[in-house]
Amino acid sequence: MMRLFALVLVALLGATALAHFLLRDPGYVLIDYGNTSIETSLWVGLFLLIVFFAALYGSLRLIAMFLSERGKTRRWWLQKRSRRAHNAQLDGVLAFVEGRFEQAQKALASSAANAEKPMLNYLLAARASHALGDATKTAEYLHHAEQIAGDNNVAVLLAQADLQLQSQQHADALATLTKLKQRAHKNPVMLRQLAQVYRELKHWQQLLALGPALKKSKLYSAAELHALLKEAAIGLLNENAVTADALPFLRKLWSDIDGSLKTDIDVALTYSRHLRTAGALTDAEAVINHALKKQWDDRLIHEYGLTAAADVAKQLQRAEAWLDDRPSNAALRLCIGRLALRNELWGKAREQLEASQKLAPNTEVLADLGRLYAQLGDDRASAESYRHGLLLSAPQLPTLPLPPKK
Repeated sequence: MMRLFALVLVALLGATALAHFLLRDPGYVLIDYGNTSIETSLWVGLFLLIVFFAALYGSLRLIAMFLSERGKTRRWWLQKRSRRAHNAQLDGVLAFVEGRFEQAQKALASSAANAEKPMLNYLLAARASHALGDATKTAEYLHHAEQIAGDNNVAVLLAQADLQLQSQQHADALATLTKLKQRAHKNPVMLRQLAQVYRELKHWQQLLALGPALKKSKLYSAAELHALLKEAAIGLLNENAVTADALPFLRKLWSDIDGSLKTDIDVALTYSRHLRTAGALTDAEAVINHALKKQWDDRLIHEYGLTAAADVAKQLQRAEAWLDDRPSNAALRLCIGRLALRNELWGKAREQLEASQKLAPNTEVLADLGRLYAQLGDDRASAESYRHGLLLSAPQLPTLPLPPKK
């Protein structure tokens, strides 16, 4: 109560003092601008100045409030538009996953401009258009995605290469992936796509060179990667075997091939056959021996019997040593028979060829026997072998009436 009384007393004293000064000397203010002059007392001028600044302050507050409300309205509108675009994007993704490509294309393309991640819209819209067979729209959406991505366009190039591969445009895909490799040389998807392109275009040497990177990426199982590189190695050997003076090229290629491929039966057989054709018989025999140390295979033994190395006597001894563990192997018996012929051991050759024929008769061993019998003067046995071989080579004969046997 006392505090309120004191405040009122101070206010009254202040007002009395102010009135005293106003009555004693009101002063004046003169404003002169051009042909206009305004004169008033100092206190009235101060009052008007205060009113002016109060009005100015109020106006600024009103403008600020208006802008604030307008900003809120704008943010609300933008958020609403963003939510609508987000929902449309989700609808488009769902339609794409479900295979409704036409709906997916429309939803994704229409919402791209307001989407949080418009590049995703354009990439999926391009895939949907590709599925619909619309190459023009596919290229258009990829172009939009590339413009958004700028220099960071790995995802765009991956999508473009994938669509080119699906369309069997392997040369175009190779160009795209070559560009991509310069920017993301370790990208696993790019490596897989590049391996596919090299395989389709039969770029065997490039595929083999990609082997270490594919191994590190762990994109393939060990068996899958071996099969892929094996195909490349065989393709490269076959490709270079038909060139003039092929032997130096074959040897160089073989030296560059990974060791795990050199012991693969199919790869070793391919190389040894080309060496044999080129006349490098001793080298061919060494390749077969090396492969046989890793894994026994009748195809290798068959090739061994066709390959006459410099020391055919030593070859025969090695093959006969293998017979101790495989006495019932028809391919080995045929191999020994042929090596015996090369050593001019006619009796041993006849014995081994006949043993092979009893274990697994086939046209090859029967032809060898027929030829040997003829040279030994046994024309009847020779004719019988050829007849037997001919029947084996012929398709299944129908049951038909035949004349009585004379």
